[in-house]
Amino acid sequence: MSRDPERHRIRERLRYRANPGPSIQRRRLWYKNNTKRAKQGAKLRYQRNRAQHVINVREERKRLRRLVIQQLGGKCSCCGEHQHEFLTIDHVNNDGREHRRATGGSSTRMYRDIRRQGFPRKKYQVHCFNCNLAKSIYGTCPHQRRVPA
Repeated sequence: MSRDPERHRIRERLRYRANPGPSIQRRRLWYKNNTKRAKQGAKLRYQRNRAQHVINVREERKRLRRLVIQQLGGKCSCCGEHQHEFLTIDHVNNDGREHRRATGGSSTRMYRDIRRQGFPRKKYQVHCFNCNLAKSIYGTCPHQRRVPA
């Protein structure tokens, strides 16, 4: 008895949409019982599609960064710079090093953690690289400590 893979895929997709809970449980159970096989399959798919995988990861990182910046205001909270390439995330309490270490040292993991937390503006703000660097070196940005003429 042979089965048509395309029909099977469509049937599984419809079953999942109707009730995702059992499908997720079935997949988790299969993975638990077939971990070695699943990892070998994942490794093989990665090797076959490595170039596309690298492109996908890079694009996902860009989308995630853009999402976090937009959710936190989309412009420098100090000088108003809005050019996306110049913007970065600033930790309001100056605990960026600890946060990166806690999330695994990668900016992508940090962005995922900020998204998971719900983009809290009390902990994070958007700064341009100039304002962020000035804040880390001098304690405040020159835009905030203007001297009257």
